[in-house]
Order: sequence, then C-alpha cells, then structure tokens
Amino acid sequence: MKRIEWTEIDGIMQQAVKKGVIPGGVVLVARDGRIVKLRAYGWSARYRDARKTPLPQAVPATTNTLYDVASLTKLFTATAVMRLIEHGRLSLDAPLGRYLSDFAGEGKESITVRHLLSHTSGLPANLPLYQTPGPPEKRIRLAMGAKPVATPGTRYIYSDIGYMVLGELVHRVSGKSLDQYMQEQILQPLSMSSTAFRPPDAWKAKIAPTEEQTVPLRGLVWGEVHDENAWALGGVAGHAGLFSTAGDLARFGQMFLNEGSWDGVRVLRPSSVREMFRLQTPALSHVERGLGWELHQPRDRGEHAEGKRAGHTGFTGTSIVLDREEGWMLIVLTNRVHPTREGPSIAMVRKRLADAVEKDR
Repeated sequence: MKRIEWTEIDGIMQQAVKKGVIPGGVVLVARDGRIVKLRAYGWSARYRDARKTPLPQAVPATTNTLYDVASLTKLFTATAVMRLIEHGRLSLDAPLGRYLSDFAGEGKESITVRHLLSHTSGLPANLPLYQTPGPPEKRIRLAMGAKPVATPGTRYIYSDIGYMVLGELVHRVSGKSLDQYMQEQILQPLSMSSTAFRPPDAWKAKIAPTEEQTVPLRGLVWGEVHDENAWALGGVAGHAGLFSTAGDLARFGQMFLNEGSWDGVRVLRPSSVREMFRLQTPALSHVERGLGWELHQPRDRGEHAEGKRAGHTGFTGTSIVLDREEGWMLIVLTNRVHPTREGPSIAMVRKRLADAVEKDR
C-alpha cells in the first residue's frame, strides 16, 4: 500500500483553520476496512457570539469531538426505511398514502417512498416550521400537508420536507419513535455509542457548538441541533438532528463498503445496498441520486468522482465520501457555522481532501 501523504491532508486542514474557513475539524480516512488517518485540527469551540468574541478559553478539537452532522442524518433515515422494506413493512414504489392516511390531496397521490428517498417527490425544499407556534406534532402535520411544487418524478428538489415525512413514516410504520428505531436497528448493532439525537447534557463538553442564532432567538447553539426545523420538531427529525464522531461514522460508512455488514453484524442486505447506490434519476440531466446517497459529484468528492463515488454533505460542515471501487472512505467533520453561517464555503476544502486521498490510493 502506498503511504498516504499525511502532510498534504494536514496542510489543507491547517490552512482552512488559519484562513478562518473553519474553526477546526476532524479528518478520518479508511482504506480496506482499516483507519489509516485520523487527526483533529484547530478548535471545536472558539467564540461565544456571532461577533467572534473569543471564549475565555478556546476548546481544542479532538478525534472524539462530537459534531452536529446535519443532513448526514438523511443517510440514517434512508437506512431505516430500507430496513423496514427488508422486513416487508414498506414498499419502495408504493404510494405514501398506503401508510400515511393524512399524506393526501394536493396532487400527492402518486408520491412514492422511492420519490422521497431520491428527492424527486416534487415536495418543496423547506418550510419555516419553526415559525409556527405549538407542539412538534402540529409542525410535523404542516410538513405532511406540504403542497408539491412539481409533478413527482419530473424534477429534482433537494427536500428537507421529504425527509421529515420519511422520519414520520418510520415512526408510524415501526410503532417506535425515529430515534428509538435508529438506536435499535442501526446505532446499537454498529456499536455507535457516541451517536445520538438530543445528546445528554453530560456530552456537552465534547460537542462542538455551531452558531449564535437570532431567528429563532436561541443564542449560541451548543449541544442542541443547529437546524431550526429539527429543533422545532423536538430535536428528532428525518432530515437533521444526529450528533456523532468520526469514529462512529466510520462504522456506518464501512457497513456500506462491506455490502451491508460490519464486524459480523448485518444491517442491510447486499441487494438493498446496491439499490441505494444505483442511479435513481436517469431521466434528469445533471442530477445523479441514489436512495439517500448523492452519486458521482466531483464538486466536493474530487476530480475522479464520476462513476464510482457516493457521499453526502451536511450544512454545518460535515461530509462523508465512499469510493466503493477502491474501498476507501473519507469523513470530514467541521462546525464551519461557528459562530455564524455567513462564513466562506468549504466545498473546495472537501474537494482537495478527496483529491489527496485519491492520489495516494
């Protein structure tokens, strides 16, 4: 095996910290089922407000720092849905109305589970649910009642609303809350003991904060989910809400590289994994989506991503890349929204890191 040029990966991250692109972060590279690079950079907590007032004592990032993984949560929701499909509780191409009687009208009769998983349902990208007073149950009803803005299957719209509906689908079909179902069916089998929705207060010292939010008025968000709608839904939602470490996410990623199993424990059948990574949007130009996974995207997966890589990103500054042909994985965890989301894009950082791993395969 060729030796990875650690200095290139280190240099990319150190430069990103120095230039203020990120306050800090963690990079993990695994190859052939073995972690070959795991290092933390910069700080996990550095500021106490959006004006970048320094904390009395900055907190260094460590390889055990927990990050709000944001939309990486969608990959876990997709996995939970596939588990229910394997158990005969759901069908990919069944209309949602078969399982959710209140998901009806407004042209939604033909929306299927597959449409939601591949972001082709036609549902809107998002709605400001957090602006609606009342309990989480009232807000999820608003998501369920969202009116499509396109005919199902004709347009790609990256939809948080669609994954909120999937989270509710898992809840109702399984009879368990989304977090409980994930804990029993995914997190516990993969020994992901540092991954959770609504992390306990005892974990706060290990969690990287995100931003100072003023709308809604939350102050510096630390130990709670950053996404406003996930917060308004009680911290558990199909589109966002999970906190995790690089090591835990590596178990999840390796399970997919192993065709659905990890350390002798099977989470998904190989056929389910293949379907999740199969192109679901052949009729839509410039869009390549699997079920949950985004496919072949060089923007943040490197120059040679086309045809063999899959991944996902999170708004807070997180990402995972799997190269299923070469058998390697790249996880990047940052809190680039600390202390404000108005900072520079980290897409180039992600791309350069993927290119560095590719060069040293």
